[in-house]
Amino acid sequence: MKHGQKHLLLILIITLAAVIMVGCSVPDNIAGKIPFLGAGDKEVDSKQVQDTDQKDKQLADQKNKAKETNSEEKGKSGGEDSAEKKGGEKTAAETGIKKEPASGENKGPKLIINLPEQMTTAHNKLKISGVTAGGCTVYVNGEALRVRSDGSFNTEVTLKPGDNEVQVVSIDKNGNSTLVNRRINFKVRQPSLKVFAPQESTSASVEVSGHTDPGCTVYLNNTKVKADSKGSFSGSVELMHKGDNIINVVSVNDYGVSTRASKVIRGIPPRLEVAAPEMVTDDKVTISGVTDTNSSVVVLVGSDEVQVNNNNGTFSVQLDLEPGINDFTVMAINIFGTTEKPVTVLYDDYNDYLK
Repeated sequence: MKHGQKHLLLILIITLAAVIMVGCSVPDNIAGKIPFLGAGDKEVDSKQVQDTDQKDKQLADQKNKAKETNSEEKGKSGGEDSAEKKGGEKTAAETGIKKEPASGENKGPKLIINLPEQMTTAHNKLKISGVTAGGCTVYVNGEALRVRSDGSFNTEVTLKPGDNEVQVVSIDKNGNSTLVNRRINFKVRQPSLKVFAPQESTSASVEVSGHTDPGCTVYLNNTKVKADSKGSFSGSVELMHKGDNIINVVSVNDYGVSTRASKVIRGIPPRLEVAAPEMVTDDKVTISGVTDTNSSVVVLVGSDEVQVNNNNGTFSVQLDLEPGINDFTVMAINIFGTTEKPVTVLYDDYNDYLK
């Protein structure tokens, strides 16, 4: 029996040596049967394993912390750079100070013009003046200007109705340029209009005149006239009937914007003034007078009509008389009516009777 136990112990020792050589742990059920492998040995192996695991975990934690620290520093650095850049842009926008270009960047010449960034005008011509560095070439909307030795320049541009963009560029000898943009609103106003016409007329053709903006086209009813360089205009209109005649006047500028006005002209019969003696001793009498140039003059002698020549508004006619009282009617006639004047002449033939 003792001899068998010795053989068993020898086998266990050999097995244990083999296990240790290949790095394996001894199973608990076997270790418990070996006298020199007690609980103390098991605790030592377990502690060594725990120490190794803890060291591995600490090493992994340190690597993770190092990575997180690097990421935070990069993020913080990028954020500070972005904030610093953003802050710089905000300050430049608020203060209006142009940031100086870095070394090697294009730095244009100074350029100052007399126009605000935005403006509204009622004129289609805009005068532009300014100053730049000496020796520069200036372009306004692509057109080259003559720049004086002191850097000053001026020109005039034509605006279209509505918004207009004016670009001014100054280029120095090195090719560096400065660009200034201005927005100009050309608000087309209505042309001014004043009309002069008589309140009444004995003539069918009436002269109407007035004043508007230079170059405007003016319509007087159906008559078309052109305003001169000072804005003056005139034209004839026809009165169609007796009484009130409405004359419509329209002034139109080159942009199609118009102004309207109207006048009322009253068509009236001709004026008439007659001169004749009240009494004569001869058998003839001369009747004269004035009327309008466009009127015809007729004298009624009883039932007879005598046509009288109207010489630029004056007339004269010699008529035969009967002894005693002679009644005549002088009439001036135009398209608006007739004006009549009665004339009575006493022919005293007493001297003839004495003869």
